[in-house]
Amino acid sequence: MIIDHIRNLGRYARLFEDADKIAAFFAEHPLEELKLSQSCPVAGTDYILSPVKIEPKPFEEKRWEGHRRHTDLHLVIRGREYLGWIPVSEMKMSSDYAEEPDVGFFEDRLPGSRISLEEGYFALFLPEDIHKPMLSGEGSGGIKLLLKARA
Repeated sequence: MIIDHIRNLGRYARLFEDADKIAAFFAEHPLEELKLSQSCPVAGTDYILSPVKIEPKPFEEKRWEGHRRHTDLHLVIRGREYLGWIPVSEMKMSSDYAEEPDVGFFEDRLPGSRISLEEGYFALFLPEDIHKPMLSGEGSGGIKLLLKARA
């Protein structure tokens, strides 16, 4: 898992396909100019950035999730998001893995670590990372962009 400011995304180009193009997209499209009501394609890739309203819920009401073929990029563009993180090696699946849409859910037996993302910051979850998005916390709420990139 990586947490950083969006201006530094290009540093992680070797971690997922077309990271350099995604970084260039954000360099050319400041966050405050992005339309929040619709998904936007990332030029030169087949990726779509999807705006998601951050609707926080208590930790106990959210599920741990992970992906095998994709890297998840969560980028806060308005407000704040709290997320949980834990290595997949510490977890046990609670349901079968679904090839489509590439997601598996895990038992809620460990607390993991809590992460806070402010505007302009992203969390990059790799296949070895399990996460619990949109947790309740002080000042949580807003809008984020979600991108699933091939790992």
